[in-house]
Amino acid sequence: MEITNAGTFPASFDLTDFGTADAFREVLDACGLEENDAYSGDGFEWVSSDGSLALHTYNHPISGEHYREGKEPEAGYASYIHLLGDVDSVRQAYNEIQANAEYVKGQTLGEWGV
Repeated sequence: MEITNAGTFPASFDLTDFGTADAFREVLDACGLEENDAYSGDGFEWVSSDGSLALHTYNHPISGEHYREGKEPEAGYASYIHLLGDVDSVRQAYNEIQANAEYVKGQTLGEWGV
């Protein structure tokens, strides 16, 4: 997994489903994240304009697009989520994801769990 270096504090979520694209948009809005159109790794990435946070998913929760071809789109589904940034930004995103997700298989704060 490649992620923009936005700091040194990590967090991750195992299989995660927001249920709807709007629920994921609430996380993006609360954390000031915009999609990183220049991202060329596996999956999808959103970053803050001040560089304090990067959020990576393997499926695109807004469009429903899977990073692997051949699967039907699933809006709201993120699959694995990785966060990297400063402590406060990662904690905020971590809490927003927990508050807005309908299903999270597992999560870790302060380390990569998946």
